[in-house]
Amino acid sequence: MLNGIVLLALLGYATADYYGCSAEPDSGSGNNFVQKFYFDPVWFTCFAFKYGGVGGNQNRYDSRQECEHNCKPMDGPVCSGPGKNYADPIFNGPPTYPMWCGDAVSCPANYSCFNGMGFPSCCLTSNEEAFAQGNAETCPNGAPALGVDQGYFLATVGHTCNDLICGSGYACQQVNQYFAKCCQV
Repeated sequence: MLNGIVLLALLGYATADYYGCSAEPDSGSGNNFVQKFYFDPVWFTCFAFKYGGVGGNQNRYDSRQECEHNCKPMDGPVCSGPGKNYADPIFNGPPTYPMWCGDAVSCPANYSCFNGMGFPSCCLTSNEEAFAQGNAETCPNGAPALGVDQGYFLATVGHTCNDLICGSGYACQQVNQYFAKCCQV
């Protein structure tokens, strides 16, 4: 069973690499900047960046949805972000399968329990909070964030305001040290 899960994960990553998803974002050349999206393997999500219109690499998509469709396997990691983003769960009894957060499972200090693939994961709380802030429907000032609603809200996020083209009626706000987004003014 475990071998099958590992094989599925490897297939997902191999497919993602076929689409150039492991490449660093490349703005290319030119001065005709448009908003594009690239897959960030540290955060395991797609971020916006400014593309100059010429050159670049394959890790460039017209929308966050297209980027995540091509680069983000459905069975990817539960925890993301920089640093030691994952810690082993603490079992307060014999492990069983499937096991979920709260079923005799706890996490070390500074980590929070999240469910994934039938087994709990302890993710770095500060990373999870930063991700939630960046992807929220609203900005820290309460204004609506720019994004798309496809049954759930998908914010347009960059690492910094220099990555975003907000357009009329929106201004960029650096939400935290990892995420920036366009907020309605």
